[in-house]
Amino acid sequence: MKDLKNSEKILRVASKFPLLTQKFFIKHEIDFDLVEAAGTLEVAPALDYSDIIVDLVSTGQTLKDNRLKRLQDGCILQSQACFMANLKSLKENQIILNFARIFLEYFEAMLRAKNYVSVFINMRGKDPESIAEKMFANKNLEGLQGPTISKIISPKGGSWFAVHIIVEKKKLTETIRALREIGGSGVVVSPTLYIFEEEPFRYKTLLKNLEA
Repeated sequence: MKDLKNSEKILRVASKFPLLTQKFFIKHEIDFDLVEAAGTLEVAPALDYSDIIVDLVSTGQTLKDNRLKRLQDGCILQSQACFMANLKSLKENQIILNFARIFLEYFEAMLRAKNYVSVFINMRGKDPESIAEKMFANKNLEGLQGPTISKIISPKGGSWFAVHIIVEKKKLTETIRALREIGGSGVVVSPTLYIFEEEPFRYKTLLKNLEA
């Protein structure tokens, strides 16, 4: 922010949060002009529409994709979403409690899934058990509970199987390498949107709090 303060020109700032942005830049004694923000802010600097953008950021990946740099001391506000409900309504109204369960279940499943991907691969083998044995020999190929292995009916014949596992994103490179080492080919990787457990932890916590 000190570098911006020493700028010789009036900076053009694009933001969908004009009041917060104005307060922050005035606090740092920076000369600026707020420009109208519409659509995707990340492309504004590339289009020479603004010098700086102020936007809501989660992981920062979109900024990197657009070759933008996040200022280390440029955080205006830390925020988080909170799920709030009326205690009496939850205790007395089953419909509201069911809605709370659905909401929490999807919320928890999405959080659980964001660090994982689905990996599909074709593999030659005698049977599912022999393929699973090879996979269990490598901890990167265990998946969440184990692989799903099904027979491929190919017009070319041969003993081929389709293998599906859920793996952590950070272990994807090691997983693909390990699958190739045991004869895998045709790797397909897809994002995982939700991973549901038998009973959502946050819902169980909610029920416990209702009993208190």
